[in-house]
Amino acid sequence: SVPYAIVDGVLFKKDVNGVLMRCISTNQIQRVLEEFHGGPSGGHFALRVTALKIMKA
Repeated sequence: SVPYAIVDGVLFKKDVNGVLMRCISTNQIQRVLEEFHGGPSGGHFALRVTALKIMKA
């Protein structure tokens, strides 16, 4: 099975369960982290919690 998929022009990687995870560029990393850590649903959580929130989005 191909580990990547393009949906509506957006690149996704399939995890081991087949869940699509959106791929982002290195230019987008800081913005995504700020949105999930500093946004209304953010907070001062450990790195793992923030990473899980991003992966579930």
